[in-house]
Amino acid sequence: MEQHFNCTEIIPYHDTKISVHWVRNEYKKKSDIHIFEEDDGYTTIEKDYISFKYNGIEVQDNYESDEHDLGSRVFEICSIIDSGDLERLTEINVKWKISE
Repeated sequence: MEQHFNCTEIIPYHDTKISVHWVRNEYKKKSDIHIFEEDDGYTTIEKDYISFKYNGIEVQDNYESDEHDLGSRVFEICSIIDSGDLERLTEINVKWKISE
């Protein structure tokens, strides 16, 4: 697994600026699709790991970068927190806890 990014980025969300710690790792995933003869059956996947605090909630999340980009994932999570439906975070595989 190769690490590409390990940084903190400021993501705007409505009138708020959220400081997001962001790590991207790259790994190989076995695939059943072989388009070319020389294809080794593996595809490279980028996996993002993020953590941030918003509105009294600490969040940790990971997702494959081809499904979301950083800004849209943070926006999605913050929107759910604003709705008050914290169980929805669990449903989309986000780890969270109320800050002390």
